[in-house]
Amino acid sequence: MKKGTKLVALLLGLALMVPACTPGANPSKSSQDPGTSSEAPVNYKVTISNKEELQAEWFVGDPSRKVNLEVEPKANITQLVNEGKITITSSDPAKLAVEGQMASPVAAGEATITVKCGESEDTVKVTLQAKQTVKEKYGVNHEGTAEDPFDNEDACKVAKHEKYNNEDFYVKGKVSAFYYAPGSRTDGNVAFYLTPAEGKTEKFEVFGCYKDKEKKQPLTDDDIWVGGEVTAHGQFTVYNGTQAETTAAIFVKCEGTKPQPRQTLTKTFAEVLAVGNALQDSDSTWDYYKFQGYVTVKEGNNFYLTATKGEALVPGKSDAAHQERDIKGTNAIELYNAGKVEALAAKLLEGAKVEVTMIVKNYHGTIENGLDLKDEDVTVLEAGTKWAVPEPTVANKTVTEFIALENNKKNAYTVKATIKAFKSGDTKDKYGNMTITDGTSDVAIYGSTATATALAWDGAGEYAFTNPQDFLTNETTSALKVGDEITMKLIRADYIKGETTTIQGTGIITAVTPSGGEGGEGGGGSGGDQEGTKVTLNIAEYATANSVTSGTKVSSIALDSVVTAKAEGTDSNTGKIYIGNTGTTEWRFYKSGTGTLKIELAAGYVLVSAKGGVSTSNYGDPTDTEFTIADNKASYTNTSSNFNIKTLEVVYKAA
Repeated sequence: MKKGTKLVALLLGLALMVPACTPGANPSKSSQDPGTSSEAPVNYKVTISNKEELQAEWFVGDPSRKVNLEVEPKANITQLVNEGKITITSSDPAKLAVEGQMASPVAAGEATITVKCGESEDTVKVTLQAKQTVKEKYGVNHEGTAEDPFDNEDACKVAKHEKYNNEDFYVKGKVSAFYYAPGSRTDGNVAFYLTPAEGKTEKFEVFGCYKDKEKKQPLTDDDIWVGGEVTAHGQFTVYNGTQAETTAAIFVKCEGTKPQPRQTLTKTFAEVLAVGNALQDSDSTWDYYKFQGYVTVKEGNNFYLTATKGEALVPGKSDAAHQERDIKGTNAIELYNAGKVEALAAKLLEGAKVEVTMIVKNYHGTIENGLDLKDEDVTVLEAGTKWAVPEPTVANKTVTEFIALENNKKNAYTVKATIKAFKSGDTKDKYGNMTITDGTSDVAIYGSTATATALAWDGAGEYAFTNPQDFLTNETTSALKVGDEITMKLIRADYIKGETTTIQGTGIITAVTPSGGEGGEGGGGSGGDQEGTKVTLNIAEYATANSVTSGTKVSSIALDSVVTAKAEGTDSNTGKIYIGNTGTTEWRFYKSGTGTLKIELAAGYVLVSAKGGVSTSNYGDPTDTEFTIADNKASYTNTSSNFNIKTLEVVYKAA
């Protein structure tokens, strides 16, 4: 053999020894092994797909960033990285540390990220800046420490800042008003607003405040008061897209002159009503007020008093800042939750004249008791009569006939229909929310139950749930599927907001016939019950496996080589993975910019079902939610509030 021929043979032999960039390729079997065939390695081309994001302003101390990759042909990138077939390295680990697909800034300077797969290579050069102070990072006047706490304006600014990353900060300010005053809740939760600086209007809310969070040791009137200079600390959030507040807070101290002990002031009904209307929203009086009135209306556990016997309630609306909530009676004082005390319920009969001693609160325009009432807080001056329970009208209706009725809780109707969909967001598992149809018309059902005694007369001639906890639960909804035929006892309970009325019903399920006949599995149910390949994703496990730190933005996650979950939306926070103090991990989507989760499949496959564990409160318990499927893609969007994904389950099959 010639010398050059030997060199070529040697090089070919060495080339065959180089590991191929291929996922799980089986070693070639001997040609003498009958019935087997060798599998050729795949040569992938790898590129970094988020270079602009990696090159954006990046400070030491900022969250880690994921190096997003694309490969051709398509494959499971996470698997290739985990198996070491794709390598991601830093030119200077002392400045930029890389572990898996996560890059973390360590020190100021420059570093180059290099991604290799076989002979394919891609790079991106990044610049790391020195660690920012809290003042620099958020553009505020204080550091948020115990020695230099935020003021009201700093706290509002940081809570809404795009760089805020679940940090625990101290905040100090004068108590403007209580949302939950000491002693007003059985769980001890105290919540209050801070007073804004002169010329400012936005108030920061210290929510869920305790002396000791773990023991839930509550605050008392001796600890905190309106006008006191209070210091507390906790993590921040933005409730309902507008209210900057703490998720939960620990009380440090309250300084200043304590108010005098509470007095009991005897006033007329009209004077107490005027005191309540003069309060800021959610504020309560310090002193107790004693007054007389007549029990006029009962609604569930709530009773409404008026100045004269039998006086009709004058309905109204709260201001626009509170979404114009319905006020049942602008001329009434509500005894909120008084019916939960059996001895009180026995006193508060129709037409009874009573003397009440209570803290006065203005809740979105309704004047009510600021603390839970006790038996001794109400004295009967003139006995009333037992609340009448009129006979209801019950008749069979179609969905079309039901939605043509007036909004009237005095009548219940038997409606036979088919489950068309379960509502996302609030979810079927918590409230039994669904859409039912008769084939011609649809109606939304908000709150349904399989407990026959849950829907009963409330004593004022209307149907109401005697216990909201009787709504459908995970166990009772697990057998319900889209396509099932159900019979419901429904009342019209429309949702009215401002000038907009949404027709909806609420009621009990009395019979279910599964789709496909008696005992059938039903259509559109869990993907695990259908033919196909099921893949799952647990966000907490994903974050651990990929060393994801809280606040890291992840635009897409491959569940396998076929299924990809994508986060889309213009809000810069959509797609970030957050980890709470308790270890709860979630993939967050913001209503600002309409955050959307999309499930996409590789060519040649058909999507059977897609669902996920969704929560609409940060670090809240997830609820099983079916996603909308269209054009062989699944999506979930909730524009009314932020939502968080904890788990995903997708079922697909070959086309």
